[in-house]
Amino acid sequence: MAIIKIKFVTHAQNLLNYVMTGRGPGDSIDAHNCYWDTAHLEFEEIRRLRYGKGSIQAVHVMQSWGENESKTLSADEFNSIGKKLAEEKFPGHAFVVVTHTETSKTHNHIVVCPWHSETGKKIENKKFQLYELRATSDKLCQEKGLSVINKASKDREAGLPDVVKKMIKFNGKSYLLDLCEKADFARAWATNYGEYVAAMGSFGHSVRVEDKTITYFYPGKDRGKRGDKLGKKYDKPGLEKAFRENDMRYETYPELRDFIHGKMQQLKQNPDSKLALASELKEKSRGAFVEGKDYAAFTKRDRASNPALYPHELALKNCMFPISEIARARGSNIIEYCNVNKILLEKDTDGSWTIKGRPYVKLSEYEWINKKNRTRGSLIELVAAHKGITLIQAIADINHNPRLLLLESKFGEQKRTFTSFYIPSAERSGTAEGIGKVAFFLRGHGISGDFAEALLNSGQMQVGRHGVIRLFGKDDDRGAVDYHQDKDQKWHHETKGVPTRPFFSHPGKGREGYIFTDPLSFLKHRGENPFLKNSRSEGFLCLMAPDDKIVDHFINENQNIARLKIISGSKKLDHAAELDFFNNLKEKYQKLGVSVEKSGPERLPKGVEIDIPFHGL
Repeated sequence: MAIIKIKFVTHAQNLLNYVMTGRGPGDSIDAHNCYWDTAHLEFEEIRRLRYGKGSIQAVHVMQSWGENESKTLSADEFNSIGKKLAEEKFPGHAFVVVTHTETSKTHNHIVVCPWHSETGKKIENKKFQLYELRATSDKLCQEKGLSVINKASKDREAGLPDVVKKMIKFNGKSYLLDLCEKADFARAWATNYGEYVAAMGSFGHSVRVEDKTITYFYPGKDRGKRGDKLGKKYDKPGLEKAFRENDMRYETYPELRDFIHGKMQQLKQNPDSKLALASELKEKSRGAFVEGKDYAAFTKRDRASNPALYPHELALKNCMFPISEIARARGSNIIEYCNVNKILLEKDTDGSWTIKGRPYVKLSEYEWINKKNRTRGSLIELVAAHKGITLIQAIADINHNPRLLLLESKFGEQKRTFTSFYIPSAERSGTAEGIGKVAFFLRGHGISGDFAEALLNSGQMQVGRHGVIRLFGKDDDRGAVDYHQDKDQKWHHETKGVPTRPFFSHPGKGREGYIFTDPLSFLKHRGENPFLKNSRSEGFLCLMAPDDKIVDHFINENQNIARLKIISGSKKLDHAAELDFFNNLKEKYQKLGVSVEKSGPERLPKGVEIDIPFHGL
């Protein structure tokens, strides 16, 4: 099966240069409505003649096959598949198809002019483009006798963590991950639909239960999401299974066992008291001992009714779920909490509040909204993220009600699998204590602590609870690297989430580029004046962790680079991941005429100083 990817590119010439550079002597190339060597100029001419607008200059479609299938057809035949794909999917558009065979996996680069040659209509940057490309590609592959089932990809996905699977499934729609987070919380406690719907409603999420379906509504979204689209455990069969299991957990309460043990002696003496015992058991267990309890029962609601309405309070009469506690915590003041806990806020021109260092997080007294990933919540989620605790622990903390934690002791902690954003604390924003901790961390890794304050102010380094140091990529809050000390004062690191951006990138004008495999290796060799503005010819890229894709993007943006030097944080580049990373880059780029060398700390060329201003990160 051909793997399909699509990107909308702002620099057509850079893209075409990159594609042409990777072409080998036996590789095939074809073009339609343009000449491949001047395609970027002809794309621009089409845009000018057809009054095209926008910054996108080209559409880049990548089509690749596995190792076994790459051996079944010639480069020309693979190229013809790419050409037919472009003709069927983008009729009337100029395009270039270049087939690369430099690796064991043959792949096509299809570069398409975004504007129609006759009408000037522009290709939309929409998700459906990818789906349609995959369907058309599958059809063309079948015609050539190639497979259309990507079993390897499915197997890899099967081993991914649940949160990553959801992120892939929802294609970056973070609000659905947030919704699932609340649903996980609710299904861990509820024993019927009334309790479940009420729990979700307490978080501001409306749920509509019908005969065959259940639909979830996220605040601010016009359309709901069916349970079967979120996953089996959020659909009706999965929920009813959870209700049964929760009832069984309630049965195991020690006080209930003691009650039953005492009644057994009474039953032996008076068999006629069975009916009275059943009645008492029903009352004690909130209905758990009622034979044939209908877990599928629910209160049907009019589809035309307001989806924000909560179920009737009678449905919660015997509910052990702390619905009232959730509502109480949700109604607590966010601004007051931030002030008390020294979370620095900034006031926008429109009068709204934001968290310092998180300008995309808008605050009101009772709600926050993350403008970047379109999630929202109350003080409950904010406290859970701020203190690194579960939702029920956050509710107990806000309401000063430690008794709620007894429920977790019986049911176990419901760990959070999604955090909308990280919350800076007072230490992270440049206080003397925070600066001191960062300076201590830097010195412990052979780095001067003189610019600890600048690092904190950059927003890419934070001090967390218990002295944890957290590093972020530039403008990236999807992942981070945490450093913490053990009891022997040794530092250990752990990746949180999935970093998607480099820690630092500086485009160079020369032929040489330096790739640092982690932020600490970069900081160790910052030069004497790391914050002094000085334009250098060398290009610099500092990764959060070894990542081929980020390096590919860096090389694509710096076409002049002919030599890459990989600088590791360790004295020897012997770590398995870094070694694989180096070998992959070496094999890939040497075929493109770019030499790749490894250089540990002791081998950094004399005189090379990374004197780039940190405030320019």
